[in-house]
Amino acid sequence: MFEYVREKLQEIIEISESCPERYRDKCFELLLRALIQHVQHPTQAPLPQPVGEKSAEIPSLFDKFLKDYDLLTKDIERLIDLDSGEILARALPKQKSEKQRALAALVSIRHAYKNGEFFIPREELIEECKKFGIYDQTNFSKHMKRTKFAGSAVFIKEGDDWKVSRPGEGWIAETIKKLSGQEPV
Repeated sequence: MFEYVREKLQEIIEISESCPERYRDKCFELLLRALIQHVQHPTQAPLPQPVGEKSAEIPSLFDKFLKDYDLLTKDIERLIDLDSGEILARALPKQKSEKQRALAALVSIRHAYKNGEFFIPREELIEECKKFGIYDQTNFSKHMKRTKFAGSAVFIKEGDDWKVSRPGEGWIAETIKKLSGQEPV
């Protein structure tokens, strides 16, 4: 029973952390209360199933991102093939640093779609930069580190790779809208 509670508690933490910050505590509280009721009275209190639980074709974080930022999958698919990772966008910024950041946004959105996490593997981004002829070994990491949105870092270093901060998701959305022609560049 303790192993079951430990597993469910981990799921509760993950679910509540995926909520907007102002709802996290309440979400955690409600899910924990449901777990306690279920453990005390298993036949009377079935556990709620998370929306988008692995049966969904697109991870729920991706769906939430689209909804929160008023984007459509077709807008993104004009820029990147979400399955293969091939970057289709051709109207990228002219400046190397801005182009690298745009490529990072596209790589991260693909990982959000495929794996449910805004993540940029360093080697994958380097390969994309090389394909577009903009790889700058000297300034590569600096470009990532200096990307800010609403006063916060967009890309957070995680080992050799990066994840996208919560405020950084807004920057990703703005970048997608610019690249797809929804906002002026």
